[in-house]
Amino acid sequence: MKPPVLVAVSFVLLVMVTAYFLPQVTRTRAERWLAPMTNEINATLSFGPHITDTNVAKRLQAQATMLGGRASFHKDVMLYFVSNYYSVILLALICGGIAGAMLVLVSKNGWNQPNAYAVAVLISASTCATLFLSFPALFKQEENATKNKVLYIRYANLLNEMRTHALFNPICQTNAGTTNFIAYIDGEMAKANDIAVAFDPTKFPMFKNLAADVK
Repeated sequence: MKPPVLVAVSFVLLVMVTAYFLPQVTRTRAERWLAPMTNEINATLSFGPHITDTNVAKRLQAQATMLGGRASFHKDVMLYFVSNYYSVILLALICGGIAGAMLVLVSKNGWNQPNAYAVAVLISASTCATLFLSFPALFKQEENATKNKVLYIRYANLLNEMRTHALFNPICQTNAGTTNFIAYIDGEMAKANDIAVAFDPTKFPMFKNLAADVK
């Protein structure tokens, strides 16, 4: 294998390794930030003296468990897309900066006798930057993260409302007692029920500009 090709392969491998570990590091930090909010999705209910029917208590607890599971799911999906979104933007910036520096170096020496190593890094960095820049639109990372954030907050709020109702039986927006409150929660869960993950294959990256840059 020729040295410039080896440099290009080494650069791509380094980027791939970084792309594998960076989202994990980012997600770990995000989970640390969210740790104080863990109790928001605690599905264990405490019942006040107004809950006397065992079946009502079981149904309320079952609803809370479902809400907690959905909230946990959407939090995980949100963190997945947020960590990947942050990572690809950062990697695109780094690769784009390296490609720009190599382009200046190659242009300075002239395209008739370019530095083979600089050209190898330029092509590799430009390709990686193009791919990373396409990921947010291709995988709808921002949209998926936002939708799952909204659903997570919605389920967390419903859980909080259930905890308050189960313990104190306040006059809530349903204003119709525990049985209708159960029906209200069922309705809200049905409205929010969604697996908010989507992709857009029409945003696949095009390399026309890259080919023009390295002519």
